[in-house]
Amino acid sequence: MIAGVDISHFNPFPNTEGLSFMFLKAGEGTYYRDPVYIAHRAIARAKGLKTGAYWFTSGGDVNEQYRRFSYAIDKDSVIVLDVEENYGAEGVLNKAQLEEFIALIYRNNGVYPIIYSRENYLNGLLKGEKSTAYQCPLWISTSLSEPTLPLGWSTWAFHQYGEINGFDADRLNESWWSLNSFWAVHTPKRLVKFVTADALNVRAAPNTASPILRVLKRGEMVQLGVYTLLNEGYLWAELFDKGYVATNFTGDMA
Repeated sequence: MIAGVDISHFNPFPNTEGLSFMFLKAGEGTYYRDPVYIAHRAIARAKGLKTGAYWFTSGGDVNEQYRRFSYAIDKDSVIVLDVEENYGAEGVLNKAQLEEFIALIYRNNGVYPIIYSRENYLNGLLKGEKSTAYQCPLWISTSLSEPTLPLGWSTWAFHQYGEINGFDADRLNESWWSLNSFWAVHTPKRLVKFVTADALNVRAAPNTASPILRVLKRGEMVQLGVYTLLNEGYLWAELFDKGYVATNFTGDMA
């Protein structure tokens, strides 16, 4: 079995013996960022585990949720939307919001997110009606040894089936995927960052002598390719919509 666990700030870092992957909570709604996500992700990777970042969705503004989630999305983590009951002030994500969230991730990161939920919850939310959600890999939570699929899905990618030493236990569907092939296909193809300088030149080539195509302002969101080139002391990345920028002057949303 290709085994993994999922954790949040409520959990200490687990014993990783026998594990191949770890899903880590990055935050929640429009209001919360997990304070240990970055540290726990670094430890997991140092121990050789594949990682995924999950966002506990709410009924709050989806664009704001995505902006806050973007700090946790890098080229080596698969992206997960946790879609279930949320008893906080913002309530639960509805069908239209879920599809908007999926579209934001696909447009900005070039992949469909994994959806984590339960069969009956997804059936109640989507009702088997036409939806882009069915293009997303499914991480299904059930104590059944063989998951019953919600309407619209023909298979599952991950199964949360119980506990290992007090941690939620997960497994990859080995009949469809190897660990490396899943992460190769489903990790982001581009990343979202924000301009941290007052002005950032977009150039035609990755050097300061090339023509300036346009100028970005502080706080603007940019879509960067996952591959970078070091030149003239700057780390350059290609923009999805043409041109190159020095990523030294981009960063995560505060």
